[in-house]
Amino acid sequence: MSDTADPDPMRALRLRLEAMRRKLDVLSSKPARAEALREIARLRWQLGEIDDAALSQAEDFADGFNYE
Repeated sequence: MSDTADPDPMRALRLRLEAMRRKLDVLSSKPARAEALREIARLRWQLGEIDDAALSQAEDFADGFNYE
């Protein structure tokens, strides 16, 4: 068993969410920002912060970055 594995999966998701939010602050390319927004939405969905409709809306918004 690895000592680096987090035994609390929710804590691991929260840490990943915070890391992605920090990453979003420094990204400048639209495709990279879109992917970060999409990942943030997925993490928030996994944490139960948003529902399926909000996840879909966030993904649609992120997809809009690629078509501008």
